[in-house]
Amino acid sequence: MDETISDLSVFLAVVEAGSFRAAAEDLRSSPATVSRRVAALESALGTELIQRTTRQFFLTDAGARLVPEARGPLASLKRAMGEVSDGAERIAGVVRIAATHTVAETLVLPILAGLYRDYPDLRLELDLSEAIVDIRARAVDLAIRIGDLRDPTMVARKLGTDHVAFYTGPNAGGDGPILSYGDAEFEPEPPLLRARDMRMLKTLVRQGLGGAWLPDSLCREDLAAGRLRRDAGKTVFAFDAYIVRHANRQLPRRVRIVMERLIARGRALRSEG
Repeated sequence: MDETISDLSVFLAVVEAGSFRAAAEDLRSSPATVSRRVAALESALGTELIQRTTRQFFLTDAGARLVPEARGPLASLKRAMGEVSDGAERIAGVVRIAATHTVAETLVLPILAGLYRDYPDLRLELDLSEAIVDIRARAVDLAIRIGDLRDPTMVARKLGTDHVAFYTGPNAGGDGPILSYGDAEFEPEPPLLRARDMRMLKTLVRQGLGGAWLPDSLCREDLAAGRLRRDAGKTVFAFDAYIVRHANRQLPRRVRIVMERLIARGRALRSEG
């Protein structure tokens, strides 16, 4: 039974990571071992959970049913075991995270209360910038980045997919002035204002100064409260968010704990959206 639970944990790691190779990196194992463990779980359950191709995999109906049923109990078990082991190994020290202000607001800030409650000796340092930070030069443990990632020296885990849509104030029309983020090029005409701060653009849109392409995750509460309007007639752009770490660096437990909380927050945002 213990081996089945362990194999179930490996199966969920594959689902969360998005590939056998990424799961193997997270588990400090090999893709062949991860594949063998999933096959053992399938054998124990008597059903196929994952359909594999050369480049990707798909959950079967049984696999899709198993994921939500197993995720909660397994997380509770890990949390209980962690609480017991924490008595012997105190989680302390600094975890440095690089992100944009907007990403920090939607992904990092919501996890802080629970993180400090569970690990009072843990400390975070946030390196907030709209520019891409060199995490090697800045001694950063984790970075949250947007878009396609091609750096072979980094390991990336997908947090989720967000969408950028055109938002206006509740009483504004769709043909008013454009407010633009940085050097964005989706605007059909020169913008009234350019700024590298999504939060400021959102505030100006709410005040009726103009319309702007903004992330859905940043605007969800204002949209529900009627403070913003999403223009369904304009193009919507999708982008992926990733949590990135060094590929060749030992991952301390304190960093892994923070990374898992961020991944869980990304999963929660996907379910809310």
